[in-house]
Amino acid sequence: MAEKRRRKIYDEYRQFQEEWSLKYFFIKSGEKALCVICNETVAVMKEYNLRRHHQSKHQEKYVQMEGKVRAENFLNYKINSHL
Repeated sequence: MAEKRRRKIYDEYRQFQEEWSLKYFFIKSGEKALCVICNETVAVMKEYNLRRHHQSKHQEKYVQMEGKVRAENFLNYKINSHL
């Protein structure tokens, strides 16, 4: 009888979506997603994981930022993180 092959995360070929950058303040760093606010990485690039990180650690400060202000803050964090 054939053995079942366990599903691997890297088999799913998850792609970083550019819309997540402004939405959750993340950028792609290698094969992981990097938060530009606190420089923590999220190993699996799923929107749920990025959203959970953002809501649990940065929600209060950044929830009311929208549009141009949000984009400017994202760019400032991105520049300051030396990436």
